[in-house]
Amino acid sequence: ECSGEEPGPGCFLVNSLLEIASINDSISNSLRGYLQKVEDMHAEVIAKGQKMGEISKEHDAQHYARYLIGAYFSMRTMAKLRMPHEYLTAMRDAAIATLRA
Repeated sequence: ECSGEEPGPGCFLVNSLLEIASINDSISNSLRGYLQKVEDMHAEVIAKGQKMGEISKEHDAQHYARYLIGAYFSMRTMAKLRMPHEYLTAMRDAAIATLRA
């Protein structure tokens, strides 16, 4: 979807959060729980990268994880709007640049 080509059905998690979560509290709670697990996994990998000196220690690993997930959701949304590939690439590059040590 973020490749700039024809958009596919999209990410199930993003679609669910944007379309279904506000309708049903049970679904919303499940999605938030899943999103927390995804965030925690990202934070764990980021923390390892910080220990190895490959990722900046300017911010807490959990904060970086939240930022990257937010950037990912934004990119998926922009892809659904069929923004140009260069636009999405610039978003990706900016997100990755924040991690550089």
